[in-house]
Amino acid sequence: MKARQILVGCDFGEDVADYDLELSQYFVETSSFLDVIHDRADLILGEKGSGKSAIFRHIAHSSDGIAPLRNVHVIPAFNTRGSVVFKNLSAHDNLPEEVLRTVWFTYLIALAVNHLANLYPKSGGRQISRLLKKYGLHSAQSDAQGIWAKIKRILEALNAQVEAEGELKFDPGSIPVSLGIRGKLSRLTGNGSEGGIDSILDACIAVLLETGTRCWIVFDRLDEAFYDNPDLEAVALRSLLRAHLDLASHQSPLKSKLFLRSEILERVTVGRGFVNATHLRRQYLKWDRPSIVALIARRIMARPDVADSLNLEYGLLRNQDGRLKVCGAVLPPRIDHQTLADWFENCTTDGRGALNPRNAITLLKQARAIQLEHYDRDDPEYVPGRPLIHWLPIRQGLQKLSVMRMEDTVLAERPDLRPLLRLMQAKPARMTRDQLSAILRPAAEKGASFEQALQSLLDSGLIASGANPNILTVPELYRHALKLTIHRSSGSELDVDEVSSMQVSADAACRRVLKCGITQYILDADDVQRHVISDHVRANYPELSATEHRVRSTGFRAVGVRSKEPTMTINGRLVLRTDDPAQFDDAEILTMEASVISAFEEATSRRASTFTPKLPLALRTQVNDWSSILRRKLGGSVGFVADLQDTGGRFRAQFAPDIPGVDISAQEKNVRNENAIQELKSYLEAACIEVINSGDVARIRPLGDASRSKAEEILSTFPVKVSTETTKRGHTVLRVSSEATN
Repeated sequence: MKARQILVGCDFGEDVADYDLELSQYFVETSSFLDVIHDRADLILGEKGSGKSAIFRHIAHSSDGIAPLRNVHVIPAFNTRGSVVFKNLSAHDNLPEEVLRTVWFTYLIALAVNHLANLYPKSGGRQISRLLKKYGLHSAQSDAQGIWAKIKRILEALNAQVEAEGELKFDPGSIPVSLGIRGKLSRLTGNGSEGGIDSILDACIAVLLETGTRCWIVFDRLDEAFYDNPDLEAVALRSLLRAHLDLASHQSPLKSKLFLRSEILERVTVGRGFVNATHLRRQYLKWDRPSIVALIARRIMARPDVADSLNLEYGLLRNQDGRLKVCGAVLPPRIDHQTLADWFENCTTDGRGALNPRNAITLLKQARAIQLEHYDRDDPEYVPGRPLIHWLPIRQGLQKLSVMRMEDTVLAERPDLRPLLRLMQAKPARMTRDQLSAILRPAAEKGASFEQALQSLLDSGLIASGANPNILTVPELYRHALKLTIHRSSGSELDVDEVSSMQVSADAACRRVLKCGITQYILDADDVQRHVISDHVRANYPELSATEHRVRSTGFRAVGVRSKEPTMTINGRLVLRTDDPAQFDDAEILTMEASVISAFEEATSRRASTFTPKLPLALRTQVNDWSSILRRKLGGSVGFVADLQDTGGRFRAQFAPDIPGVDISAQEKNVRNENAIQELKSYLEAACIEVINSGDVARIRPLGDASRSKAEEILSTFPVKVSTETTKRGHTVLRVSSEATN
């Protein structure tokens, strides 16, 4: 079967719950969801894309299949399509918070009672219908739009009275305004047996108790209602929260549930005071790595034909190991040397650090589309065990996600940040507060202080502040959208695409070191690129190290990717350098290395002065200047070093009685001078041990005065004698012998 055919069927579902008709098939029951359905929370908080709407849709459309909700009427207090009905509150922003509190409370009761009057016409339905009609709250259309139309008329009447009388007085315990049958505006005191909102609420509770049911009035999409009017948002949501607490105080089977963005709650309550805030039963939606894995695995298994093609059983979803196996059939188990879940956590979260299932699904959908484009060109067969989506489309999908979230989340909600983001473009991804202050100085000159700008960026998740508050970092999620550079050196910069290219080269080199047993692999790199490679290796390949140095024979800057624990322990090291790490495949490198090692070991065993590895002709012609590539890099036992020379198509390694020295003087200005000294010390220690054990003589060749001085200082700590000699080639060496031989 073709890989493309399988991937076409694996579409990962929709990333917006409102449009996902198959949500119930792969809904993930997190601990937050369980708290909601067991009525342990009323205020469900989360970031955008954290799954608030998904929970609402699941409990609203699948309540019959959820055991704790089988006797619960879930009534949406909002319209799921089109502009949010509450948005027209903007026409009544002159009403005080206390008035809106009673309006919201009236709306909650009207929603529940209209629903119950239609559902149970014989169980108290007549009484509540009569009350609704008396107060002008009865609606043939009992959904949110129909009931809000009644509330809208109340709001208009209140506005009219404010304009006519200049003030509004009413009893908070009553319905503020009633529109009689003839449209006459009147005030309801609520003191009579049927004169207030409490009488309607009591009738509603009686119906619920008689029928043995409960009723939840659920709010969502509140972030869409007042995003363009922060003052109204604060008043409207605070009054809604107070109405919610009013209803909760009755401890009845009728409750309201509010799904709200956590940052909006902070915005409307922090600094303004909110009495009884501790009475709000809150539940923060949080996702961890196992939950993200479960989300992806369920969406893969949602299509039986895809599961069959991949030879996956549904029972794999029962435990984490099985879910990882499902994910591994479609996605690479590791990306950038991180586990799949770790990579998603590091790359799809904003500066606030919360895992976001919407971002994960959006990225996968983008990666799938890119992979399908590749399959359209190549159309390969599916190979069991090989992921359907490769790592490169996933990285490219991250770039698309970065641009999307910048546009549809950050700038859509905070267009005022656009001038700041323009200033941050093509700047470092990691900076100090002073550096960011200098970058944003043009904005500060126009009126916005740096502290205000910084707080806006932090609140929007565009930057993160870690344990060190002086260091600020732009999260991976937004780096591509901002075209950020990773490092700057001597005025040079790398854009995101160049950085990605260097990381690909580093990945290729690291894979060769790990798979082929090569103990070191050197990549050509300029001053800026070497930092990118080193950081990438250190971050993603903990079993390897990256050392930066200048190659003396050619003068280029390089990065040596080295195994901390070499898998190949012969009498030395093999170092390869090439401008294109993809020049050889793994089999060619193994063939070449085996030939070199075999010849070297044979020569070492017979203490021959030369050896000739048998290299394939293709490798001889593809590698530029083998002499400079391998010179002084095939170290033998102590006292020997291989010098590989080009002899017209044949390659001969000649041993010289020297130990490779380390040029300390050439690295005096290098921050890694300590590493060079440590390397020299290890050479000298090995030489001294060999000399002491064998009674032989070793010759150390320092490459500068500083190296010689340092070598003599280190050698003085060992029980050996040191003198100076000049070799036939004219090199000055240190002659090391044991005290016994002299």
